[in-house]
Parts: sequence; structure tokens; C-alpha cells
Amino acid sequence: MKELIRFSDNLRLVYSYMPNVRSVAIGVFFDVGSANEGRGESGISHCLEHMSFKGTKTRSAFDIVDLVDGFGGNINAFTSKQITAYYCTGTDEHVEQCCEILSDILTQSTYDADELEREKGVIAEELSMYGDTPDELCLERLSASFFKNHPLGRDILGTKKSISEFSREKLVNYYQKHYTSGNAVVVMVGNIKPQVATRLTQEFFVGKFKKSQIKLKPEKKMQIQPAYTAKFKRIEQANIAVGLPYYDYFDNRIIAFNVLNAALGGGMSSRLFQRIRECMGLAYSVYSYPSTYLNNGLFTIYLGTNPQKSEDAIRAVGEILRQIKNDGITQKEFERSREQLKGTFVLGQESTTSIMKTMSKYALWNNEVFDLDTYLSKYDDLTLEEVNQTADVLNMNLANVSYVGPTTQVDFCEALRKESAK
Repeated sequence: MKELIRFSDNLRLVYSYMPNVRSVAIGVFFDVGSANEGRGESGISHCLEHMSFKGTKTRSAFDIVDLVDGFGGNINAFTSKQITAYYCTGTDEHVEQCCEILSDILTQSTYDADELEREKGVIAEELSMYGDTPDELCLERLSASFFKNHPLGRDILGTKKSISEFSREKLVNYYQKHYTSGNAVVVMVGNIKPQVATRLTQEFFVGKFKKSQIKLKPEKKMQIQPAYTAKFKRIEQANIAVGLPYYDYFDNRIIAFNVLNAALGGGMSSRLFQRIRECMGLAYSVYSYPSTYLNNGLFTIYLGTNPQKSEDAIRAVGEILRQIKNDGITQKEFERSREQLKGTFVLGQESTTSIMKTMSKYALWNNEVFDLDTYLSKYDDLTLEEVNQTADVLNMNLANVSYVGPTTQVDFCEALRKESAK
């Protein structure tokens, strides 16, 4: 049984009652992320997420994790470019404790100034960690280059300079602006009866946030221009990421392109994997994936290769993109990729946590209950022609390329354009 309920303060609850499991996953998802940050706020969404676990009016940071560990649960959070989420999982007998602890950290956190100074150091080390991870750095630089000065181009973690300037007052002001009732969805999945889900939401979350209307705040549509960014580092591998303009979250062509992407770079049977790794031996890691946002999208191809073979590798990528753009994928690839996606998604929905995350975004942005059978039927209704029509995304003349690795003179954007022109 599934339902979406809207309360008097515009807070929404979406639940899925699953009586055949013993677990529950409770989450509170907010329509806010790094793309919502203003001048001098880069990284504040992520910092606020961290600080929510650093103590409330009645609990210390240790008390929070000690309570959850004590009933065998798990509490966590994440920040993305447009969503911030807090969630707690446990057995069905501890569902009320999950709700209470989430309510406490979300509505009673003190954001202590001394704790904030310590946490700035933690986040600075997190930034250093990703800066020392070449593939992560390559992908982050691609996003920054692709979106340029657009809010979606900001690093979710912020910068060491911006983080150092955060104050308790700035965090509290940001919380009051964005952590509002109309901006939030409570999600409950597992062995929790509908009347219990409703009662717990009313008890722990309704009326706890500043009241606001439900209103999506999509960023403007980007006009993408080709660009190349390089970061030369004394490392063994050349990391290359290609970014292409993609559909936004509400575009009805996304399902069809998912099938095309699965054939292109979505698994071990994909063309990128088979050609570049298995046939040419140029990479260990090579894959592609789409990212959808409100009003914008980015399609990414990544590979790590020998610096001496980097031009050969990027030309091979370009050749594969050109072939699919011109000729599409085959009927066999279409059928295999469609079933692969359906199977992968169904298997991913076997846990209450996975279902919670799927339902949250759909409720937050579509204001509807996600239904698995309806979603899968969209794949069943697809035709090969519809899938191949989405190959217009593979326009290499609009490619942004990010490179992290040893010094090179290769212009990867130009290499892709040459392949496109063949």
C-alpha cells in the first residue's frame, strides 16, 4: 500500500507499507542543495548537513550515534546539487525511535560555534581527499566547466576559503530559508502501517518547520559551449571525462535514452567497455551515465587510460559515439539493454532504503507516488526507433572535456570534433 499525504502546513508524507519485511527506512528530503547557494555560501548545504549531527538541545554528537547503534540502526545523510536528505533505518520495532532522532537533529540542532570550527577542519580534509582522487577531481572539474558560472557548476563541498568563512549565524539563516515545510517530504518505507506512518509524521514533523508553499525552484536552462579544462598532476594515469548536454528531469525521452546509454557505456557488454577495454586494452575503467536536474542535464563519459595512449582512447570514444549517432543501436542491443535496466532496477528495489530514496525524489519533484509497475511498463512500451532518436544527445561538437593526469599536448575536444566530422 502506497500513498502521498499533504498536511496543513504543506509538509508531505509518502509511505509504502511492506508487511513482509521487518525493516523500516525513514527519511526527510529537502528540495535544496549546492545549486541553491548564493554569494559566499558555496558548500553551506553540505556543512549544514554535517552540523545537524553535532548535537541538539538535549543530545551530544555521541548521544545521537549511541542511541542509533543501541537499537542496531543506521543514521546518515547526503547533499547533492539539488537535494539534501537525512535518513534512519532500523527494525520495525524501533520505527518511533528513528522518527524521534531525525526530528531532533532536524529541528533542535544547536549548531554550536566551537563544533562548527572543528567541523570546518573535517570538511577541509574531505576536500583534500577528493582533490587527491584523480577520477573524482576529473568529474568535478567537468561539472564546473560544463556549467561554468551556473549554480549547478558549484562544488557540493564548497572551497576551503568559503568554508572557513561560515558562521553559526549564517548556517541558522540558511536553515530558516530552505528547511521549510513546503520544501520537505517525509518518506516511510517498510513494515509500518499507514495509520502509524501518519501518526508519527504528525507527532514528530508536522508543524516543526517554518511553513511555506510547495514550489520548485529550477535553475535557468544552460546554453552549453564546448570547452576543455586540464589539471596536470604527476600521476600514472590519464583521467578523461566528456560531458554533453542532456535532457532535464521532466523530459519524457529519458527512459529511451537510458536504454541507449546501457548499450553505449552502461555495463560490461556495452560498446565502450567491449571496444576500449576488452578489444583495445586501453582502460580498466570506462563507463557513461546521465545526470538529470530541474531544467538541465549532463551526460558523462569517463575513462582512465595510459597517458601515452590517451589520444587513441579518446578517438575510440569518438568513433563509437559517431557510429551510434549515425546508425543507432541494434535490435539485439535494444532488447538486451532494456532487460538489463529493468532487472537492475528491480533488484535495486529489494531494500527499504533503496525504495525510500526512489520514492523521495518522485514525491519531492513530481508530487506523486512512485509506482514500480508503471515505471517498468514505460520500458516495455519502448521501440527501437524511439531509443535511436535520442542519439541526438551524442553531439561531439558540444563536448566539454576534463583531463587530469600527466602533462599532455593533446586537445581532446578537437580529437572528438575530428571523429564527428568523419
